Order: sequence, then structure tokens, then C-alpha cells
Amino acid sequence: MNCSNCQITIFYATFKFTFDFTTSPIPAGITDLYLDVVVKGTLGGEKDVAVAVGMKDLMEPAHFALWNLTDMFSLDYHLYTWGQIMATPVLASRVDLNHNGTCCETGEPYIKPYGIDYQVGFTGDTALNALTVVSANDFRPVGI
Repeated sequence: MNCSNCQITIFYATFKFTFDFTTSPIPAGITDLYLDVVVKGTLGGEKDVAVAVGMKDLMEPAHFALWNLTDMFSLDYHLYTWGQIMATPVLASRVDLNHNGTCCETGEPYIKPYGIDYQVGFTGDTALNALTVVSANDFRPVGI
């Protein structure tokens, strides 16, 4: 975007500019996006030759994927469901520590699935964006 014919008089004030990228859109998925501003004008006794330069690193959108994996449990670097573990005696013996046939008792790992609520908040938000993920099959992408 170029503004070579802009006329601006600055006396310790801030100005708001609107840029139209309709004819030259910013590509989706862009990273490392910067806004460079170069202003040429009068500064003190230098008539129309002084140059001021500024740069701003613009944040690209951040995308988050949240899911509930509480219906899976990791044993030996493999994920199993509660049902798979309890149906396999070798695996069940690893979580039923007192070997009484009942899992998830006090002192034992809790491997039964349960729902979970996420609350996502960012600096400047007036309210948290809340969502509930019920199971690992309930996938909800969140784009910020």
C-alpha cells in the first residue's frame, strides 16, 4: 500500500488511517507481517527533505484447537480407552493397584472418561469465550 500523494500536517497529534487492501489482499496464513511507514516532510529548517521512518510488527491470527482427551489414558506411550484397559487383564492390573477388580479407587489412577469445560481468555477481552468439550469426539476449532 502506497500513499505517495498524502498531505499531512502534524503538530503533536495522533491520526487514524484506514487502509483498503481490496485490490491487494493480505494472503491467508501469512506470518511475519510488518507495517512500514515512511514520512517525508519539513522538520525545523529542513524543507520537504526530512524523513521519519517507523515499523510495526502486526500480529497474525492465532488458531487454537482444544479437545478433551480425558476418555483416553496413556500406558507405555499408547493411548487406551477405559473399556480397553479394563477388558485387557495385563493393562487392568497396571491401574487396579490393589487387584480387587475395581478401578479408580483412592490411590489409583482415575481412568474413566469425564466432561471438561474450557474457558479461553485473552488480554483485552471483556468476557471469556467459553466452550464445553464433552468427549474426544467432540472437536471444536477456535480461531482468534
